[in-house]
Amino acid sequence: ALPWHNVLGPAAHAAGPVSVATADHHGMFDGLDADVVRTLRPRAWVIPSWHIAHPDMLQLERMFSERLYPGPRAVFATTVMRENLLANGRLTRRMHSHDGHVVVRVPPGGERFYVAVTGNADEDDTVRLVGDPFDA
Repeated sequence: ALPWHNVLGPAAHAAGPVSVATADHHGMFDGLDADVVRTLRPRAWVIPSWHIAHPDMLQLERMFSERLYPGPRAVFATTVMRENLLANGRLTRRMHSHDGHVVVRVPPGGERFYVAVTGNADEDDTVRLVGDPFDA
């Protein structure tokens, strides 16, 4: 109802398809509408989560939906609380990571990228996951 509240929609249309996207508003209920997901079409989603409500089930459904855009995609989150993992298990089981620092690396040339996840429980930043490379 208030067009100035929808800044992500016009930004997504200006950007067009991207390789990596961050879920707006921690993947909360008002973060991503279907049009934004359909427009951005990333191969990898990053959810900056830290609260019991992050991410929302509807947002995860949209990020994984092949009705909105076809093809494989990976979803990574920084900290999904145990209660959320249990409540939204149907979708959180499909995520590549639920906890850790999410690092996106692009080798020289920019044709590919990969996502790594490091531990966030201490200052060691132990590498927990290095995903297969994606075409950019």
